[in-house]
Amino acid sequence: MKKTVLAILISGITLFSTCKHDSEDYSRTGFDSEYGKTSDGLTIMAVGQDITTIFLKGNIYVETGSVKVLLSDPDSSSVYLETFNAPCDTVINTCFSSTPGYWKLKYESIQGNGKINLHISN
Repeated sequence: MKKTVLAILISGITLFSTCKHDSEDYSRTGFDSEYGKTSDGLTIMAVGQDITTIFLKGNIYVETGSVKVLLSDPDSSSVYLETFNAPCDTVINTCFSSTPGYWKLKYESIQGNGKINLHISN
């Protein structure tokens, strides 16, 4: 009995002491909404030095008009810029080398109507 309790105790201590907690947790931000003719949006994600890749994933549905999507890095350089024109139903799944700082994801409706489900994550 003592051996079993001791083995469980040692296993538990080993398990907790070997678990590594990343210094920076998973981050995700973006849009899950419908948009109209004058809609726009901005979301910002802080990225630390431990992160090496930024992912841009989601889909854009344009029923009428157009919608412009822009992802910029901390230096305000455009790493992704695309205008989607109706009719459109597009899946976006791409990645970029990361630099630390604030990454900005924007969209702007240009007389458009549709849905945007688009996120940046690390």
